Amino acid sequence: MLEVDGDGDAGELFSLQLPLRRDRVVADTKPFVSPLVDIADRGSPTGLILVGGDLIRLAQIEQAELTEPEKSTFELSLGDWRPFGGAAGGSPARGVLVTSHEEHYEARVEAQRDRMFAHAATETCARLETLGWERIVLVAEGQLSSRFRDAMPMKMRQRVIAEADLNLVGKEPTMIADAVEPLIEEAWHRRTDALATAAGERARSGSTATLGAEETLDALASGRVAHLLVDPDHDFSAVAGVIPPSIGGPAEMLGERAVERAIATAAQVTALATDSIEQLREADGMAALLRY
Repeated sequence: MLEVDGDGDAGELFSLQLPLRRDRVVADTKPFVSPLVDIADRGSPTGLILVGGDLIRLAQIEQAELTEPEKSTFELSLGDWRPFGGAAGGSPARGVLVTSHEEHYEARVEAQRDRMFAHAATETCARLETLGWERIVLVAEGQLSSRFRDAMPMKMRQRVIAEADLNLVGKEPTMIADAVEPLIEEAWHRRTDALATAAGERARSGSTATLGAEETLDALASGRVAHLLVDPDHDFSAVAGVIPPSIGGPAEMLGERAVERAIATAAQVTALATDSIEQLREADGMAALLRY
């Protein structure tokens, strides 16, 4: 993404890991922020919990880039226990003893694995706010996924947006990111659809939501918007005559101005194309969930 000043000289070049949804050249007196808001929304920090039988690994993916926080691994500990090796010899009793020891060993391993899961889940839950994880993807094969999920406190479980039946605990960051990024994008679409549906239901019941540019712009002007849903590229010329002064124009930049006003009033923003969500089509390009 390239910003050019009024004299045509290149200003700043921004390198983004997530692709922009579309290319566009804009002439304006200030930075065009809608694409960056979209990237920030789709690529917001997401915690990854990679679960293996002997190791749990924490990672974070933000704008398609994977990093690992401090204290990011939990390992299975068996103390001094070891599997009993060697042949059982010719004594039937000896064979029974070996079998019994192996069963005790396996039971010990499973008990320690449950302790590792519980410890990792509790410690990670305590760090959720510090880590900034509002969204979590759980990556584990087969029964390990359900066992770890059962160990998670409810606060943490409610933030899981996707699960992957994969063993990625020992893989390189790029392989992990490539595997989970489609899941995060799909979860973002589900969330966006739910937000638009909620806005439609609330607005039609006369509750805290707006549908359409005129009502939404009024709510933005008074600082009542909690979450703005807008297509910055939509044609809002039909409401050109009712644009509040605090938002301003011109009409062809109204989507961008709505985003700017939402940011200025600490509202969340989801920028998307009108034709991608039915509720936004019905709202003619702009809707919002309100604070009051």
